[in-house]
Amino acid sequence: AHKNLAREAVRKSIVLLKNGENVDSHVLSLPKEVSKILVTGSHAVNLGFQCGGWTIIWQGQDGNDHTIGTTFFNEMETAVHPSTEISYNESPEEDFVKSNNFSYAVVVVG
Repeated sequence: AHKNLAREAVRKSIVLLKNGENVDSHVLSLPKEVSKILVTGSHAVNLGFQCGGWTIIWQGQDGNDHTIGTTFFNEMETAVHPSTEISYNESPEEDFVKSNNFSYAVVVVG
């Protein structure tokens, strides 16, 4: 019952990003087949923080072992084309980002 209520709350509160009117500059949705994607931000690989406040404790719980689920990064790995290289770096330096020539960067924040 609690999980159903939580799912309903997520459905009603999720933010959907939309592209502008200019078709030539659309970014979303990302193509499945690109060369490299960078995923960054501590919440990308931390299910406890992805669950959010009041799931276990009021600000989420680092490394939550009580909730079964999949992290954002793991879902990205399964969603992209097999030839796409996907990398995780919690807080990358500017030189790292520039030198790796990523097609896209996805930042996961609380």
